[in-house]
Amino acid sequence: MGWYFRKSVKVGLIRFNFSQSGIGASVGVTGFRIGIKPNGKSYINAGRGGFYYREEFNAMGLIFL
Repeated sequence: MGWYFRKSVKVGLIRFNFSQSGIGASVGVTGFRIGIKPNGKSYINAGRGGFYYREEFNAMGLIFL
């Protein structure tokens, strides 16, 4: 089995997501997350069982992250 780099790390309620463009962060539970992408755009992601809804916002910031 080869080596790999984990693309996300969960620390408490916060999940840090790693990509080529940088580090993003999100908070929430299974089925509902609020986060910030590496480019500063905020998003809400919700859904279950294969059906998901994602909305991005241009605002710079969910202050709590």
